[in-house]
Amino acid sequence: EYWRYDSTGGDFYGEPLVGEYLADGQYQRFELRRDTDGAIRGHSPALGLDLCWVDGRLRFYNPDTGVWLRGFFETHDLLESEQAARQNAEVARRIAESDRQTADAARRIAESDRQAAEARIAELEAELRRRDASG
Repeated sequence: EYWRYDSTGGDFYGEPLVGEYLADGQYQRFELRRDTDGAIRGHSPALGLDLCWVDGRLRFYNPDTGVWLRGFFETHDLLESEQAARQNAEVARRIAESDRQTADAARRIAESDRQAAEARIAELEAELRRRDASG
């Protein structure tokens, strides 16, 4: 099989997509069809995929699964969004850690304040006992 793809829509090769296969020493063209959305589609038996010219881009479609294969731009966009999600998760983790540390510090301050208050109460109770004992 031999496929030519022209992202210009045919300025270089005269056609946006051409597929050929060797039969009896001669190249024969694969049948191509134009979908209602304007996409040009041909099937590659060697790949088991449809090669499609869609809006100036070469796309691959798996007719057995009904799924478009991701191309460079889709993969790039997916990787960028995954990287952004990882960065957002890292920021959220740092914020949660900072919040935890702030809460721990607030608990330590509250415990220190509680202990100081208990010590002061003990001092005042002792003072009252001394006053009651003296008279």
